[in-house]
Amino acid sequence: MLAYSQLQQPGDNAVEAVTFLLTAYNQPEFIAAAVSSALAQTYPKLTIIISDDCSTDDTFERIEQTVAGYSGPHHVIVRRNTKNIAIGHVRDLLPLVQTEFVVLGHGDDLFMPDRVEKQIARMIEGDLAAVACNAIEIDGAGYEKGPKFRANDKPSLEEVFRVGRNPAQLGAILAWRMELFREFPEPDPPTRRIDQIVSFRALLKRGLEMMPEPLVKWRNHGKNRSPSVQLQNAADTATEMRSRERKAWARIGHAHFMLNDLNWWLSKNPNDPRAVELEKGRQILIRRLLKESRDWAALRYQMAREELAEH
Repeated sequence: MLAYSQLQQPGDNAVEAVTFLLTAYNQPEFIAAAVSSALAQTYPKLTIIISDDCSTDDTFERIEQTVAGYSGPHHVIVRRNTKNIAIGHVRDLLPLVQTEFVVLGHGDDLFMPDRVEKQIARMIEGDLAAVACNAIEIDGAGYEKGPKFRANDKPSLEEVFRVGRNPAQLGAILAWRMELFREFPEPDPPTRRIDQIVSFRALLKRGLEMMPEPLVKWRNHGKNRSPSVQLQNAADTATEMRSRERKAWARIGHAHFMLNDLNWWLSKNPNDPRAVELEKGRQILIRRLLKESRDWAALRYQMAREELAEH
């Protein structure tokens, strides 16, 4: 069980304080620019935690070099994992957070100087549980491909129930309140996908909004750890099938997580005015979980026939 008891609660003197979590792993060619854009944030009361996930190259050394000359107003913490955690990296950083508001960034992306300022202002103004921003997609060389999302994209529970995800389900563009972890039970079975946890719980609680303004430059450089990007850039059939299998397994875990959180929410909030629609959504999630499980089993069988996995 992760402990969040030391978090500053709404109403404390430091309620406006914000933590920027910047994660890195084997991104030596991008990390200095990412760190510099985090240090350049205009938000006045900011703690920046830069965490390297046990990189096997000189990413961590480049982080230290970039931070060494910093003399600005932000409180900066640099740390390194003793072993690679991968998808659970952000999840394991949460007990270090001592503020109610959190912004997330990754070591291969870039952040507009007013990103934190604008996302936190919108969250407070709208009394929202989380806020996502739009992003400009860039390649490895920094060439801009255009906005990643449509300006009118609006996250909703209806869309989550219908297609299993929403446009705000990308960790690199999210900011949230820590109440989403303090007030909800630990996921069972455990899920390490912070973007899924934040986006779904925010829609259940205060709400989740997507700002049309791009405040992040999201880099698609072919080595991203996202299953979707890995599938898109698969070099051969075997790699493609393994990427499809990981993505299918992730969808099963996501459906489990949403179903358990929804069951908990309905048990604690029987008078929720959305109860009828939420119950319909629950039935959709059950059917999706069964379908995703069948699809995954079929894929595993196909992989076994191709001698890519044990059946």
